[in-house]
Amino acid sequence: MDPIVGKFLDGRYKITGVLGSGGFSQTYVAEDTQLPSCPLCVVKQLKLAGQAADFIQEVRLRFRSEAEALERLGTHDQIPQLLAFFENDGEFYLVQEFVAGHALSDELLPGKQLPEFEVVPILRDVLDVLKFIHAQKVIHRDIKPENLIRRQRDGKLVLIDFGAVKAIQTEVSNRQLTIRIGTPGYTPPEQDAGNPCFSSDLFALGMTAIQALTGMYPSQLVDPATGQVSWRHKVQISNGLAGFLDRMICYRPAERYRSAQECLQRLEAIAQPSSISTATIQIVEQIAKVRSGKLSPYLMTGISLTLGLGLTALGFNIYLRGQIAQAALAEVKRLQTAQQYQACLEQTNRLLQGLSIEFTVRHQAHELLSQCQTGIDREQLQKARQLAVSGKFVAAITTASQISSGSQLQPEVQQLEQTWAQQVLQLGWDQYHAGNLKKAIAYAQSIPPATPRDQIVQSTITKWQKDWQVAATRFRETQQAFNQNQWQQAIKLAQLPTNNRFWQNKLANIEQDAKAAQQAEAVTRSQRIARTLALLNQELDQVGRNALEIAYPGKGYKATEGISELRVRRRDDHVTFRLTVISQNWFWTTETVVFDWEVLMLKKQHVQTTVANRQPLNKYHAEELNNYFLTLADQYL
Repeated sequence: MDPIVGKFLDGRYKITGVLGSGGFSQTYVAEDTQLPSCPLCVVKQLKLAGQAADFIQEVRLRFRSEAEALERLGTHDQIPQLLAFFENDGEFYLVQEFVAGHALSDELLPGKQLPEFEVVPILRDVLDVLKFIHAQKVIHRDIKPENLIRRQRDGKLVLIDFGAVKAIQTEVSNRQLTIRIGTPGYTPPEQDAGNPCFSSDLFALGMTAIQALTGMYPSQLVDPATGQVSWRHKVQISNGLAGFLDRMICYRPAERYRSAQECLQRLEAIAQPSSISTATIQIVEQIAKVRSGKLSPYLMTGISLTLGLGLTALGFNIYLRGQIAQAALAEVKRLQTAQQYQACLEQTNRLLQGLSIEFTVRHQAHELLSQCQTGIDREQLQKARQLAVSGKFVAAITTASQISSGSQLQPEVQQLEQTWAQQVLQLGWDQYHAGNLKKAIAYAQSIPPATPRDQIVQSTITKWQKDWQVAATRFRETQQAFNQNQWQQAIKLAQLPTNNRFWQNKLANIEQDAKAAQQAEAVTRSQRIARTLALLNQELDQVGRNALEIAYPGKGYKATEGISELRVRRRDDHVTFRLTVISQNWFWTTETVVFDWEVLMLKKQHVQTTVANRQPLNKYHAEELNNYFLTLADQYL
């Protein structure tokens, strides 16, 4: 991408795209950001970076004088207006009005021959502009179809690409000998030799008209043997127009018309043979029948005379064609006003196919054609809206998609299609959260692929499938932990986030059941421990005696003081009992013996028993003591 695109020039003109380039110039389209509507404009850049300082100064002066000339020329309606000129970093810029439309070259297709009554308005349009610029002492020097823009709003031809840049290129050319102004095939010999004159522009316009008539490029019309333009045998036109064009392209400037004014006057004076086709008469008769009336008898007489006698008077023929065209256009307008858009469209197409009309009338017909098509598009869009109101969003999108891509309603159509696609996608989300993944995907896939949300639809389906798989796997793991009485693990897994309400509800149910089981088990433990303590408290003295006897058999310990302390500690599934026994031996010596007993409550499995006293237990006595406490656990727990 060109590095200047996206940047601002002169703090005002934002470059948005490239229009073309050549030689020392580059042409861009830009937005004028200092005006409320940010209108488009054309920016031409003249690149002179790297040239000598004295040369740049010389070019700067020439640039200003040419810009002043362009400012004067811009007062003509068919010449783009000069908006600004400035210098930035050694490069020069011209800003001109942007002309919406298409180049005449888009109409002059290879092999397509235009009738002379369509070529004459082209000549008339351009000659009127040349008459103006020649009066300003300016020679265009590059008249060709690419530099003639058919303006969209009125069908007139606008002359672009004036000589400011080319004049500066001439200065560069004198130093570098690399640039030649003009386009081969359209430029006359004197211009190729570096001596252009006003009639040089007439030569180029004549070659453009011949291209339109023959459907051939100028380079294809040059006789290799003589170097002369040979074209008259390739087309059937009136002698008057043929002679007129031959004089425009004479080899010597002195043999051509002396000015654009003289050329234009001669064009209006010449005769132009024409014919009225049978199809045209059929259209006129059809229009007459539809309107339940008759054409003017003078008009019908004129048609008969033209067909029967072959009259070729230019004025009468133009009048006759104009009357027929106006009658046809009036009927099309009537159909449009009556909102009979399909009939309007068909009638306009027949008009364009059957009538030989000049461009201005054809332009009106095309505008009516566009308006009729817009009417049909509006009806189609209304059908789509009604389907959407009834909840048939997919059918609404399909109906709206039948509107032509070039319709002026497309921005509205695309916005509605996006809204409807979002609503269909929302139905899919509802099914997804309800636990119907297949139905959710079916909803999403029912959205036509050409809608603006197509990429979002595909990414949504992928997300659904991925998240669904993750949530289903988590549910299985949570259920497995619950089945194995791993309440805390089940709760932990169930509390992990998921974006699907269906799986959220299923996990929430498991979490609730796990918490209830965990609470019930905790109550059972507490009850067991309380019962054990009650039973032990009833037999504390005997427990102590038995423990001492097992630990120290034959020692004669007497638990005269009994068990003075019983502590119970809980840690997860483990319970530890600590018994402190104060006793006297046979020698009336008081001793304190502490027993720690830890049991795994669920399985009643002994974990550890220790005795803290003055004399350590041997292995046999320790094991026997452990068995004793396990027996107590079986009995009480």
